[in-house]
Amino acid sequence: TNCDFLSILPLPRRGKQERALLVSNHEYSSDALMFRGWTGYANATEEQVRIAMAAHGLSVVEIERVGNTGQWRLVREGERRYNRRVTATTRFEITGGAAGDPLLQTEADPTGRTAYGTFNNCSGGTTPWGTTLHGEENWHGYFDASGEIDPAYHEGYRRYGLPTAPKVGRNWSKVDERFDASRHPHEPHRHGWI
Repeated sequence: TNCDFLSILPLPRRGKQERALLVSNHEYSSDALMFRGWTGYANATEEQVRIAMAAHGLSVVEIERVGNTGQWRLVREGERRYNRRVTATTRFEITGGAAGDPLLQTEADPTGRTAYGTFNNCSGGTTPWGTTLHGEENWHGYFDASGEIDPAYHEGYRRYGLPTAPKVGRNWSKVDERFDASRHPHEPHRHGWI
């Protein structure tokens, strides 16, 4: 699903076995290619929305070199330790100076210290200490507005490119109401920062 970042992070050897983590982003889904008879976001079914949400995010896959062949193979179920998917619904802890800020506080998380999901991760980077960095872009298009947005949010929403009047984005609010900015105006502030 539109990968534009791939990195291999070496792991300590297991005996003679050379191991690494393969990290890939899944920036966005091409729904017209994924779903037969696609007629647009406004008409997306709940199943299509859930599949699209699962197609976004990141993958971490443990791989190991096969003998002296130079080929790599996936470390399969039962042997795996690191394999995981990060999607539009994965839980994240918010840390640092922004943690707890009133703009991050929502009905679901009054502490402003937990966010869910990552999407539209464009590219990425590998740090010298063996981690990866990812940044969300164009995330504003994932938020809908079922009604008018409180005028107190208009200035900030315009800066973000978020809707200030009723609008359907990717229609994710059909299955997860936090993507309805008119009902959850602080939710958009929890994205674009990963």
